[in-house]
Amino acid sequence: MDRRASPPIRSGSSSLAADKFWIVEPRRRYVLDRRPSSRPVLHFAADPHSHAADPSRPVLHLTVDLHRHRLHRIQERRGFRGVAMAGFVWSVCCFAGSSMKMEVEYQEEYIRNSRGVQLFTCRWLPSSSSPLALVFLCHGYGMECSGFMRECGVRLARAGYAVFGIDYEGHGRSKGSRCYIKKFENIVNDCYNFFKSVSVQEEYRNKCRFLYGESMGGAVALLLHKKDPTFWNGAILVAPMCKISEKVKPHPVIVNILTRVEDVIPKWKIVPTKDVIDAAFKDPVKREQIRSNNLIYQDKPRLKTALEMLRTSMSLENSLSEVTLPFFVLHGEADIVTDPEVSRALYERAGSTDKTIRLYPEMWHGLTSGEPDENVDTVFRDIIGWLEKHTTVGNAVTVQPMHPFRNGVEICTTSASSATTNNPQPQRTVSAGSYCCGLKGRRTLHHSSL
Repeated sequence: MDRRASPPIRSGSSSLAADKFWIVEPRRRYVLDRRPSSRPVLHFAADPHSHAADPSRPVLHLTVDLHRHRLHRIQERRGFRGVAMAGFVWSVCCFAGSSMKMEVEYQEEYIRNSRGVQLFTCRWLPSSSSPLALVFLCHGYGMECSGFMRECGVRLARAGYAVFGIDYEGHGRSKGSRCYIKKFENIVNDCYNFFKSVSVQEEYRNKCRFLYGESMGGAVALLLHKKDPTFWNGAILVAPMCKISEKVKPHPVIVNILTRVEDVIPKWKIVPTKDVIDAAFKDPVKREQIRSNNLIYQDKPRLKTALEMLRTSMSLENSLSEVTLPFFVLHGEADIVTDPEVSRALYERAGSTDKTIRLYPEMWHGLTSGEPDENVDTVFRDIIGWLEKHTTVGNAVTVQPMHPFRNGVEICTTSASSATTNNPQPQRTVSAGSYCCGLKGRRTLHHSSL
């Protein structure tokens, strides 16, 4: 790959021709547009001959330096192309045949929670229009948002939704002991504070707000609903962890013994477990892509973490009737990670009057990331269809602006008649960061992109 200054390029945009140059690679071309007083935007232009020959061919891995800023490598994906730019807005152009679909803007930011831990957040936004509604991602145990849930973010943003994700403490690119959950409540509070801080922004205050949880993220979503029942317009729960199946429920004696030592050896990786990746993701190519993602935790669960997840599941199991928001629960009938009976129990026992369940024959746990492409398309078609039905103008709880608190932490208030919350909000930070939790990685500069 080489970088060449281009001759003046005629463009319909407001940028100057002198501010453009081509980044040339044997089979693809990319145009970097440096606009005055704005962040760079990387536009993608497929080579006409190579794209016409094979429009679905994945993009080659590529690393580009822009002065002191470094872009992450392009990830291989079929059907769309994207570059994770640290702290910059970047565009994803999706191809169908030879025509481009809606562009999606991606942004990253680090925030700091009430315990002083730096957390990674990201968002996917439709660049050509105001979002129809807001979707907040709650990822599963050991997972992360920027890579593992990127296809989800891109697909929903292409459908017109603003999508926001956060890596829990100790997960993905957030700081903290690797995949250590001291209190499940901490995860819920961090998500609540971040999601609320987004919702109070002027352009989002009157938008509908939906929770999206996969696996353990389903439990997080249900607890967020329980924390503020009137705030959310609905939830999408993909193979949720909201009840312990009788097939895998540990004996009370075992739980009692582990509880006695959890404060002595809370971080010990002593809990035996099968290879969840092999059990969760059906497509062998996607399975290996997930396994090669170093941001995903693939070691044994820590003792305290396992017990916190067990307690959370048992607590949710006893309060399923308190679930009152509209929800859509999806589960693969061949799932051996979380039992489909869990979703059936939620559907039958929830107090919601607006609830939908969809069980997919022969599908596994990773409905949106581990199934063959045609199955993934079916799942997202169902998800987007449900969102479209429940996105109603004027149906959202209007959120009031943030007010400063005397200790420097910001809080949100809502105009909902039944609830006013005064929870501390995470402070936004701009810092030089790197892959955290001991993982090796290239240092990148993360800038506030909001």
